[in-house]
Amino acid sequence: MQGTGERGEFLNPSMLPFGYNETNASEYFPLTREEALTRGYKRQDKSYEPAIMDITKVLKGEQIPADISKVEESIVNEILICEVSGRPYKITKQELEFYRKHKLPLPKKHPDIRHLERLNKRPGRELYVRNCDKCGVEMLSVYPQDSDLKVYCEVCYNREVY
Repeated sequence: MQGTGERGEFLNPSMLPFGYNETNASEYFPLTREEALTRGYKRQDKSYEPAIMDITKVLKGEQIPADISKVEESIVNEILICEVSGRPYKITKQELEFYRKHKLPLPKKHPDIRHLERLNKRPGRELYVRNCDKCGVEMLSVYPQDSDLKVYCEVCYNREVY
């Protein structure tokens, strides 16, 4: 690798085992299909139908009890169908124990859908020049000036919190 000048270089994107859109990188640095292919990345554009065996009990979102105390232990052996994507998912015994302990209803959405919803709640990945809402000093923030959130500079934040 030293002789060819490859040492320290990133792998050629065509050698990667997954499509760009299947990686965490696509969540933080999204590329269109065309951009990814132009840069040499693979794409996974096919969706595969999951195999659900007939002997397995399948529950749709509306069949899942809203009250966690009414959920039976046998749900860990059943397949749940996402109310958004229609994709199947399962609840593990540990998850069921967690939801019961915290008195939370079982999710009716596939883990990937829940993950995407959390990602969409994050602020954007760009910085804006704005003023501190307390002292007015100019600073960088992930929240634009017209945001409804209070944003303080480091000095004002430390005074407020500590």
